[in-house]
Amino acid sequence: MYLSPHVQITWKIESLCRYYEVPIILTENLYALMSLKAWNTLRKIDVILIKESKDPIGLFTFDISYPDESKANSLPENHEFG
Repeated sequence: MYLSPHVQITWKIESLCRYYEVPIILTENLYALMSLKAWNTLRKIDVILIKESKDPIGLFTFDISYPDESKANSLPENHEFG
C-alpha cells in the first residue's frame, strides 16, 4: 500500500499534539494563509525536520480555555470561550 508523503507528514504532526500537550497544531504553510487577526491568536512552538519534507516545518498552536462545566450555567448566554 502506498501512502503519500503528505499523509505521513500529517500523521506525524498530529501525533505531536501529545508531545507538546496542545489540542491543535498548525503548520507554517497553513499559518501563512491566515489573516493578521488569526496570526495574533497563534504562537510558534517549534520548527521541526522530518524525512518526508526537505524543508523545516514551523509549528503553531493557540491556547484554548475550556469551560468549567459547573460554572457554565452562570455565564451570560452569549459568552464565548476562547
